Amino acid sequence: MVTCNHPKSAKAKRCRSCNCKAQWADPHFRARKARSNAATLAKLRQDPAFVEREKARQAEGLRKMIASRRQQEPDVIARRVATFRSRKLGWCPPHLRDEYIHIMKNKHLSAERAREIILAQWDAELSRRQRAA
Repeated sequence: MVTCNHPKSAKAKRCRSCNCKAQWADPHFRARKARSNAATLAKLRQDPAFVEREKARQAEGLRKMIASRRQQEPDVIARRVATFRSRKLGWCPPHLRDEYIHIMKNKHLSAERAREIILAQWDAELSRRQRAA
């Protein structure tokens, strides 16, 4: 049995997180859980009160989604893209982010190689600025 190095109780072989990962990696455990969940859901679907609650919950969710439609508006999409870029490309200078994406998509280079190119461009730009100053 594999042990983990995370904090755990004295007699435990694994911490809770590692134990859950190990359980869900086991195909027999996954199949057993799927059967159990399917049986529970089939039993719940026999209950008219559950069916009504579920229909009401789904209808409410659909109503909210249709009423807001915020996810499709151009300004919301632009903010979402800006947030994504600032989080995922935080290492990249803002004025070179479009260039990085261009290299990735059009030149079909790996992210690692594209990052090297962009950082080399940034270093060259910084050295030009220092020489000019």
